[in-house]
Amino acid sequence: MNGFIDNGKTGTLNGLPIHRPAEVLPPPAGVTVIIASMFAGAIAGELRSRGVSDWVSAAPLIRNVIQAEQARGGPNPILAALNECVLVLCAFVVAVIARFRAKTVDVGIGPECLINNQYHKRALLHAGYSAETFVIGVTHVTQQFDHVFIPRRIVASNVAVLLRVFHLAATRYRLLYVYFGGGPFYASRWAWRVEPLLFAIARTRIVVLPYGQDIQDFTRCPNLPFKHATTVDYPFQNRDRQRIADRIDLWTRGAGHVVSGCDWVDYMHHWDTLIPGHFAIDADGLRRRAEDAISSIGAGSILTGGDAPVRIVHAPNHRTIKGTPHVVAAVERLREEGIPVELTIVEAAANQTVLEQMARADIVVDQLVIGWYAMVAIEAMALGKPVVCYIRPDLHALYVGAGVLAGDELPLVMANPETLADALRPLIADRERRRALGVKGQAYVRDRHSITTIGAVFAAINQELGVPPSGPVPPAPLPN
Repeated sequence: MNGFIDNGKTGTLNGLPIHRPAEVLPPPAGVTVIIASMFAGAIAGELRSRGVSDWVSAAPLIRNVIQAEQARGGPNPILAALNECVLVLCAFVVAVIARFRAKTVDVGIGPECLINNQYHKRALLHAGYSAETFVIGVTHVTQQFDHVFIPRRIVASNVAVLLRVFHLAATRYRLLYVYFGGGPFYASRWAWRVEPLLFAIARTRIVVLPYGQDIQDFTRCPNLPFKHATTVDYPFQNRDRQRIADRIDLWTRGAGHVVSGCDWVDYMHHWDTLIPGHFAIDADGLRRRAEDAISSIGAGSILTGGDAPVRIVHAPNHRTIKGTPHVVAAVERLREEGIPVELTIVEAAANQTVLEQMARADIVVDQLVIGWYAMVAIEAMALGKPVVCYIRPDLHALYVGAGVLAGDELPLVMANPETLADALRPLIADRERRRALGVKGQAYVRDRHSITTIGAVFAAINQELGVPPSGPVPPAPLPN
């Protein structure tokens, strides 16, 4: 093997160099690229777009390794079980101590590494709450968290890390915002099952929110194209189905408050708060970024009245799930008709890069399979961009019927794979309509997804749970 290819890392791994894709793709003749990732479908699409046809998927081998590990209970199952017993016993002691200790911060948000966390923190701060983020591990998307814990490969060392995270969560925060994966023990074999009890002992209240993968038990999914797309982009997702179902039940019972929205309602059997989505963004900051980007483009752009092709930006994190092949096909069809349009696909990039590319777009195409909008569409609307997105009629009817949305409130151009080209054609031709949609989208984000709006939603939930705001975060060292 000659080395590794990664969009987010540099340096070496096991003595072999890590290359950026642009440095080595397409590879020299006779060199085969091996895909060793759970995102095999998305990576294969990226390789094809770069002219690479000689590649092999290691998915079957990885699947066999995982199944073999599961069959024998993982490496040294007796040691692993003993370590988790020690972890739970120590956590119980911490929880008892935390029960009688004054907690200094209103809300802790974590421990999964999601960009939502930092926006949720800002929303809570705006509402007068002290808040911090804490994560176990980071990704290339963002690393802006208050407390970062790095998991270890050695089982005993990793138990020590998890105990430190639990100590922070139980003794420092009056209220925890977690996803359905759970708290600090979300990656454990069985200790996650007792987390609600441990936090109840510690008198730490819990708000649980979904984000997607944490609740996607596809036996509950009515969207067959989405189900198929997920099996393509996540070939191993089925191995966690029972665990996901169990955690939905566990945290629905164990949390003090359950939030739902988006298409997450397909997988959940109860919620206390229903909103279009709990995503919060700094709309004003994004608009300023858009103005700076547009002013730097120059007179040759359609945004300033020039004759350049209309620029469409599409930012998939999973190509099949987002419908990327349909986006490419629709744009090629329009080009064949002589329509001046260009497509920029932004993937496996930091959030800052995605935002910069969208700020220079005329149109943003979000997803064509899932059936509801999420962070990319919200950020694009905040930037004043018209957004094309697939919205499932039954989900739209739910939110309108529940009084969550007005019937004509969504400022999205609705399309599916079959209608995308027809939806884009008049939008490309009508600059004024694009501008009007951009203005309407900014107003929608301000009303539904601004820091202020989501902060008010969270404040109402916190007050209901008996946690009023106490002010700024006091400085405190991490536990040893």
